[in-house]
Amino acid sequence: MANPSSQDDTFREWESLLKTVRQYQDEIAGIAPFRDALATAHLTAVASRNLRDSYEASAQEETRRLNEALATGRDAVSRLRYYIKGVLGIRSEKLSRYGIKLPRKRPRLARRSPFGPLPS
Repeated sequence: MANPSSQDDTFREWESLLKTVRQYQDEIAGIAPFRDALATAHLTAVASRNLRDSYEASAQEETRRLNEALATGRDAVSRLRYYIKGVLGIRSEKLSRYGIKLPRKRPRLARRSPFGPLPS
């Protein structure tokens, strides 16, 4: 018996065995319950794999849709916040209600002359 390296190899092996058993089932008495058990297992495994593959495909599609929705939402948030800033003003204290950070007040740096210190 070959050592199957993948599910496809396993399914091909099972299909081949089932085909051969069906072809020569009259030669071996009492083989029907074993053949039926393998046929049922094969059908269940194939159906499960097909279902898994469809779930993977639908999961990828839903992930794509989710990413699109998130991107659309980020754009909407950005536009809404810019609109609020435009209406309320960029320094309004009310901006913090909407999760918009106020611009920081930066300390003024003393200007230095590019020519060095002035003579006293």
